Amino acid sequence: MSRDPQRIPKVLTALGEYWGNNPDLRLGQIMGNASIAYYTEDDKALQGLEQWLEHDRERNAS
Repeated sequence: MSRDPQRIPKVLTALGEYWGNNPDLRLGQIMGNASIAYYTEDDKALQGLEQWLEHDRERNAS
């Protein structure tokens, strides 16, 4: 089974946006917050990052 290479920029974009909005966080903190463990599939990692991005956007909108 070959994984879709197009998943990589999607995950990195979400990670970069969230981390850029929260520069005081460490990478490990972000991974933990998004429930990204060693065996987490990339689509699930992206979902976790997107959930935190949405939470971040809502928090900053208020």
